[in-house]
Amino acid sequence: MNRPIVAVASLLLLLAAFFAFNIFAGTALRTARVDLTENRVYTLAPGSATIARLPDEPVKLTFFYTADLGQGLPQVQTYARRVREMLDEFVRLSKGKVGLEVVNPEPYSETEDRAVEAGLRGIPLRAGETLYLGLVGVNATGGREVIPFFDSAQESLLEYDLARLVYALASPKKTVVGLLSTLPIEGMMIDPMTGTALPQQRRIPPWAFVQEMRSLYDVRTVEPRAGSIPGEIDVLVLVHPRGLGARTLFAIDQFVLRGGKLLAFADPLCESDIPPDAQRNPMTLLTAERSSWPGALADAWGLSMATDKVAGDVERSVRVASGAERNPEPVSFPAWMELNETNLSASDPITARLKRVIVASAGAIDVKPDAPLAATPILTTSPRAGFIEAVNLRFMPDPRKVLAEFVPGDKALTLGVRLSGTARSAFPGGRPPREPDPMNPDPPPDEPETGEPIREGRVEAIVIADADLLADRFWTQEQRLFGAVSLGFTRVADNGDLVINAIDNLTGSSDLMSIRARTTFSRPFTKVQEIQRAAEKKFLDEQKALEDKINASNDRLAQLQRAKPDDPTTQLILSPEQRAEIERLNRELLEARKQLRQVQHSLRKDVEGLERRVKLINIGAVPAAVAVGAIALGAVRSTRRCRTRRD
Repeated sequence: MNRPIVAVASLLLLLAAFFAFNIFAGTALRTARVDLTENRVYTLAPGSATIARLPDEPVKLTFFYTADLGQGLPQVQTYARRVREMLDEFVRLSKGKVGLEVVNPEPYSETEDRAVEAGLRGIPLRAGETLYLGLVGVNATGGREVIPFFDSAQESLLEYDLARLVYALASPKKTVVGLLSTLPIEGMMIDPMTGTALPQQRRIPPWAFVQEMRSLYDVRTVEPRAGSIPGEIDVLVLVHPRGLGARTLFAIDQFVLRGGKLLAFADPLCESDIPPDAQRNPMTLLTAERSSWPGALADAWGLSMATDKVAGDVERSVRVASGAERNPEPVSFPAWMELNETNLSASDPITARLKRVIVASAGAIDVKPDAPLAATPILTTSPRAGFIEAVNLRFMPDPRKVLAEFVPGDKALTLGVRLSGTARSAFPGGRPPREPDPMNPDPPPDEPETGEPIREGRVEAIVIADADLLADRFWTQEQRLFGAVSLGFTRVADNGDLVINAIDNLTGSSDLMSIRARTTFSRPFTKVQEIQRAAEKKFLDEQKALEDKINASNDRLAQLQRAKPDDPTTQLILSPEQRAEIERLNRELLEARKQLRQVQHSLRKDVEGLERRVKLINIGAVPAAVAVGAIALGAVRSTRRCRTRRD
């Protein structure tokens, strides 16, 4: 048979086999997945897979993306594809329970009106056009959840956001939050002694975070002396548990062990806990007990906190006014800390989006080596933190004295932890007996116990060693018109979001809590960045030297100008030496500025050259090397076949 015909026929058969395999793979292997990436960025966490299969009724997701406008924005285009791929994974794993519709809201179209009506946030671009990149989800009962815009800066939380949205649609019941506190966080409208309404000037409104909670959840008050926690409560928010009795701690213990979630705010020195008679006798601030810690519960969970010491941090300290009232001076106050992204866990959904959290007189949480629970820090200080004696902060502390006496340490302190795992009850003997109550010497009889106490169970809790961060003055600022009419509050920190994020996360099932922020999809050229930083350092050193030379020349010129005679008639007369020095300085100044421009130009040129070389290697050199290698290998094999035929 003619060899050319055989070669052509073989090539045609290979092409046919190639297309046939692609058609087969596109249909029969559509659901097959192989994730070979280092951090498995294309594979959903087990918790996400469980949530995707959770809905009993169909859930419909509508993905709005203005693809035409995204074409000219590579970062947006890449991230939109990443979002779409993850949505496809949720749909695939749901086995038909989650549906997806992709909509392109073109400018001035009905689909754009749908996006606006759904509450999506558009990004204005050229000529009045708006880019949309968001998601709307609805369930069979009319529930709706929206992600207004997918921000690529929050890529690490993409999976969590999608899982949370699907979970909220699959479990539409309103969250029930129990609120137990020894502080007047719910306000005071009624005189506790008479039961009558207080005058307007004496009323205390609820704290801002409580008002926000009530707008989102079904909030129910739990009395500090409660003997049980109602079973319908999903999460219990415990604020400043000062002096809680053993029976109340037992009730909290049983609530957590039977599956309830706990968000606790304790404090070694609660500045918001003001004794009732402090106005008449300020010295009670020195003697009153103002610390709180869930002792028996914390012991069972392997946590401890010193109630006589307060965490301090100069690097994160808030600057406060100190000194005379008429002429105050700003000074760093180590007992008040402004935590930023370096102190807020980037891997935990509760804190990953927060930018600024202010704490005051917070405690430091220690985890015992034999703790039965996994304790993950979510709030920490800088490594230069230390301790301040709580007694020094009880009564009108002097910030300058506190700063002068502060001794920094050599490790970061933990201010808040997430607890997860299995633990034994803090009350192995069952319900403790009732403590005597001086205010109620004849209490009602105990309710009969129903069932055996829980001895061991799963614990999901968050413990933060500061209750003052909830107080309005540390994270909100009231806006007033003419000093009389309140215009509401503006946020100056993310303290309120910390509470809401924690409640949302804790009530989102163990599957949702198991999802952590993951590695971003972007894989930068770290070696290139390292070379670029080295080049920048070299040129920036030269730039600084030239800038110092320019500044020195300017200072000398200014000095010569000040040396002119004060007499206006002789002010313009300079000595020959002064004129010569001024001319020399001007020449040096011009030359230094010229060199500075050359340095800046060289830096930009070197960086651009580095980028060109990397692109050339990746786009041209590597494929060329592969092609040359393939040709050489083919030539070697052909030569061997020819030799074999001759032999």
